[in-house]
Amino acid sequence: VETFNSFSEKELLRHGSKLYGRHKEMIPPRDFVKLVSDAIRDCGFELKTFLEHYFTARERRGKEERELFFSFLYDFRAILAEFDTSGDDASLFEKRVQEAKLSDRVTASNLLKIVKTVSASLEDSGSRTYSDQVPDTIALFRQNPSLIPSFSWVLVDEYQDVSPAQQELIDLLAPNRLFVVGDPRQSIFAWRGADPGVMLDFMKQCASREGVVMELSTNFRSSPEILSFANELISKAHGGKNPYSPLEPFVDTPGKVTVDSCSGEDEEARKVVDIISRSQVARNSIFVLSRTNRGLEKVKAQCKKEGIRF
Repeated sequence: VETFNSFSEKELLRHGSKLYGRHKEMIPPRDFVKLVSDAIRDCGFELKTFLEHYFTARERRGKEERELFFSFLYDFRAILAEFDTSGDDASLFEKRVQEAKLSDRVTASNLLKIVKTVSASLEDSGSRTYSDQVPDTIALFRQNPSLIPSFSWVLVDEYQDVSPAQQELIDLLAPNRLFVVGDPRQSIFAWRGADPGVMLDFMKQCASREGVVMELSTNFRSSPEILSFANELISKAHGGKNPYSPLEPFVDTPGKVTVDSCSGEDEEARKVVDIISRSQVARNSIFVLSRTNRGLEKVKAQCKKEGIRF
C-alpha cells in the first residue's frame, strides 16, 4: 500500500542515479521553507515587503505574515515544479513575464528570480522536493522502461483526487487489471493538481474498453435533508449537465440545513455560538467546521466569552 509520492520516492532512491547522474535526496520541509525565505532575501527583498506586493490588500486583510507566507508557498511549489519540468522551454517563463499586465510585471519578474535561485540551490545541493517525486519517476521510467515494475492488479482509492501526472504514472505501470474508487463530487485537492476530469475520462474509456463502471448512489451517513441540499447544489455543476446520479439516503433520521450570510468572521463567530447556546443538542455532539484555522480561533474566543466549554 503506497501513496503516489511514497511509491515514487522509493523508486527514485533505488534508481534515481540513472536519471540524475548522481544521488539526490528529498529536502526536509523545514529546510525548504528556509531555502525559500533565504532566496527572497538574497534577491534583495524583505519578506514583509515581498508579500505586500505579491498579495492584494484584500487578500492580506486579517492575515498575519506567517499565514501569508505559507499561502505563498502553496503557489510557489506549483510554479517551481512547472519551471523545473519545463526543460528547454524555460524561456517561456521570461515570455510570460513580458506579457503580464504592467501592474503585475514587476512582481512576476521578482518571482521568477526567486524561482531560479531556489531551483539552482536545490540542484547544487543534490536535493529534490515533494513536487519532483512523481514527475521525476515518470521521467525515470520513460528513459529506462526496464525499471518499470510489473503488477497484476493496481487499486487506486480516492481517484477523484488524481492529477494528470499521477494518471500518467498509472498508464506507465500498465497493470493487467485496474480498479479505482472515487467520487468526482468530492474532489478537494485542485490546489495540488488534482483534476476530477481524469476520473470522468477514465469512466468513458472504461465503458469503451469493455470495462465495468459501478455507480454507488446510496449514502449511509447523512439525513435526507442534507442529501437533498447537496443534490441541488451538485445538479448545477457543469452547467447543469453533470453525469452524477442523485444520492439516496439510507437513514431516515430527520435533519436540517440552514444557510446564512455574515458581514465577516466576527459576526459569523457570534452567530455560530448563539446557535450552539440555544441548541438542545448535547454539546459533545456539536461539531464546528471552518474554512480556516483563524475562523475557528474566533469561534473559540466567542465560546469562552459565553462560558461554553469545548
